[in-house]
Amino acid sequence: MCKSRLPAPALLLLLLCTGWGLAVAAPDVSGCAKCHGDNGVSKKPEIPTIAGMSGPYLEAQMAAYQKAQRPCPKLSDPKLSDTDMCQEAKKLSAAQVKDIAAHYAGLKFVAATQQVDAQLAAKGKALNSAHCDTCHSAGGSDPGDDAGILAGQWQPYLEATLKDYVSGKRTQPPNMKRWTSGLSGDDIRGLAAFYAGEGSKK
Repeated sequence: MCKSRLPAPALLLLLLCTGWGLAVAAPDVSGCAKCHGDNGVSKKPEIPTIAGMSGPYLEAQMAAYQKAQRPCPKLSDPKLSDTDMCQEAKKLSAAQVKDIAAHYAGLKFVAATQQVDAQLAAKGKALNSAHCDTCHSAGGSDPGDDAGILAGQWQPYLEATLKDYVSGKRTQPPNMKRWTSGLSGDDIRGLAAFYAGEGSKK
């Protein structure tokens, strides 16, 4: 049997330097949890669940906040009332953003428990089939689309986000902008109801 002749401190240093047995520390997401909930599952209707979304999508959203390419909501935690998402995102390095995105991408998405209007959801389903399904497949539930997870998000959050797109407050791809600009209030409510309701089917 082969025995190491290195003294214990030297052997430990070798293991650390070569990465053998070295655990990768999880990123500090305590600040994120104050708004997005434990494990990225939101309990607040105005805030999305971010668990289970793809890493590339989450990285892109953080970059959008850093560049103020989307609205910068005030943080819901009373202790952080003097700051907003854009200010907080700007504090993060590229490496931190990547680590945080990977952390949440590895967690399980949990749909919000909520009731939706069946007629509105039916209207939203038709709009989804006509305009959205190419990018938001499987009823907006596939993280592999790198387009976020819509199925099971809080309905108030979905409505507010669609309104931001329609008003131009939030940057969107040209192919999406071509038709969202014409959405009516009922269209927005219908799409939000459809996606919110899809979460209960997963």
